[in-house]
Amino acid sequence: GRPRDRRAVLRAVDRHLVAYARHKHASNVVERALSPGGGGTARERRALVERLLRARDGRHPALPTLVCDPYANYVVQKALDVADDDQRRAIAHELKAHAGSLKNYTFGKHILSRLEKAWSSTKKATS
Repeated sequence: GRPRDRRAVLRAVDRHLVAYARHKHASNVVERALSPGGGGTARERRALVERLLRARDGRHPALPTLVCDPYANYVVQKALDVADDDQRRAIAHELKAHAGSLKNYTFGKHILSRLEKAWSSTKKATS
């Protein structure tokens, strides 16, 4: 599409990130917005990941509930793929704090497993 249309989509995704992430079809749009080929700049992708990190679900961080959602968990996985190292650490820190409850959910277990593999490979690389 045209650059102005892509910018309009990115603005909508930014404004409604959590709701779109949980929606069957809109979650695909969010994943695409996070993708390098999705029409946004690296800066815009970083901003979306930051928005995901700051998002609230009532009084609580939204990230742990998004991990357990059948659609939003794919958005979180894509965010992990495109996040810079600091953002990835922040996501891991937030999810690690909720690991006990996330292990009770299929999608939560999957993402925690992925993070544990990343942690172990990082530990091996620094040893």
